[in-house]
Amino acid sequence: MKDLNQSAGNQLTVIKEAVKKTLPLIDNLQAVMRKLNHKSCPDATTGLRVILHLHRTPVEQTEDGIVFAAGTGEAFPLPMSKECADFLMAEVVSKFHVSTPEAIRNIVRYQWCRQQHKGLRGELGAFYTPPLLAELIKEMLQSSLDAMNDPVVFDSSAGLGGILAAFDEYTVVAADVDTKIVAALGDMGYVNVHCGNSLKSVSRSAYGIEETADLVMVGNPPFSGASGCEMMNEADPSVATKDLGLSFLLAAAKLKPKAICMLHPLSFLSKPANFEQLKPLADNYKLLKGVVVSSADFEPSLGKTPFPVVAALYVPGSMTFADIGEFAFDIYEQRGSMMDTGKRLILNAIKTTDEFIRKYPPKKGMDQVSDIGIYQYNFRDANFVIAKGALSCSNTASSIPVCYHQLGLYSYINCFKRHFGTHFVFGNFSPLARQADFEDQDFVDSCIYDTIMNNQRLAPMNRTNQASFVLTKNLIQDARKKAVQYQGGGVNPHQAFVDFWANGTNPDALAPFFADYFLKLRDASLSFVQQPLHKIAGQQEAVAC
Repeated sequence: MKDLNQSAGNQLTVIKEAVKKTLPLIDNLQAVMRKLNHKSCPDATTGLRVILHLHRTPVEQTEDGIVFAAGTGEAFPLPMSKECADFLMAEVVSKFHVSTPEAIRNIVRYQWCRQQHKGLRGELGAFYTPPLLAELIKEMLQSSLDAMNDPVVFDSSAGLGGILAAFDEYTVVAADVDTKIVAALGDMGYVNVHCGNSLKSVSRSAYGIEETADLVMVGNPPFSGASGCEMMNEADPSVATKDLGLSFLLAAAKLKPKAICMLHPLSFLSKPANFEQLKPLADNYKLLKGVVVSSADFEPSLGKTPFPVVAALYVPGSMTFADIGEFAFDIYEQRGSMMDTGKRLILNAIKTTDEFIRKYPPKKGMDQVSDIGIYQYNFRDANFVIAKGALSCSNTASSIPVCYHQLGLYSYINCFKRHFGTHFVFGNFSPLARQADFEDQDFVDSCIYDTIMNNQRLAPMNRTNQASFVLTKNLIQDARKKAVQYQGGGVNPHQAFVDFWANGTNPDALAPFFADYFLKLRDASLSFVQQPLHKIAGQQEAVAC
């Protein structure tokens, strides 16, 4: 027995000495998280738990896994396969040490999700909550919290506690469907943690919350992802919808909290079909404050087609879709901190193509074939137009035939695609458009010209094609006449088109006009409030930093 004890003691001494030679994990954490999420790692989440316990030394590998604080009264065994233990001992334990576990936890809770494979994040519908937005939620709730007696803050899709971290002075409750993430929450110090489908057991008692408690619901629930289908199949019928995020909002309302502050797509409120599904929420809660931020603040890859996400504060009351239409949403942008831009979004003030340009394939009785051989790919919103809404010569089930009398309308869509640029506030709306602008024939002609000049790959528009509708419909002849008669300011659009058709030069002659036009259109679609002088100074200071 003495020999065995001596052998174990020698092994721990070797481990302790090895730790002295390792690198500080805090300085290498991003690289380590990427390594854990690489396909070579047998189990990424177990690896996450390892780095959360790495400050508990010495660390020893056993037949059942890895033991932290081995040989002490606080020994903590973490079971795992031998393959996983071998990998983590070789790639993490033997190379890094931790002296500031709280700093590791702070970084992990906000960065772990971002280091996961994009496909996995999409499948889970999970995007990490930036600390600035967690603080924004706390700020929005502060007056409500101050009025409560010992409030309980509950996040039913807590992830690694990114939002709950802002509420550490209150009693917090966390829940998540991922068993390993729930275990990691425990590793991070959370005590009242529940594992399971938050849409299935929708009651306070399921989470040990007293019926009389002053409850506050917070969260950034998943609002997409294939894994949500299983959650929805098990959902309580009273909260089941066609969208996971909508169901989480309904589940929050069913717990009858005194306040709900959640991050969710603005489209949950802005689209009538979505709002209708939120009737149980709307009948019992009203929107008190809404702050619109960019989806790119959560996930940089969404920067190509960002969409509006709202931090929405709901309090007891009721609301209608008409109320939402007149509500003034604050617009915040990240400039070192989440700053109020002074711009306000009022849904009823937004004018889009929905009023006069068809965006879906034709129904029975409508034109099924274009008389000029041009087809517009269908589109649901501005982001879709920018990403995929191109013109083509292919008549498919997903296409809209562009007849000559509609050419100006769909040329506008093509100009929007190329010149509007990405803007998160408008990403989920149909393309912005003012119908009155189409009463100006010079404007309509400019759309047509710019589209033709920049779509020379399409035979019906190609200047070398003698069968082009530009010739057969006398478009170029009319342009020559209009060029002489033009009395507007700036570039003569008709002459620019005539010159292009003759020489094939300067296809972007009208680009400055459209860049300016869409910039002014964006600004005209929003309202502005006068910012207090101290707030403006604060913004300038934040930008300067």
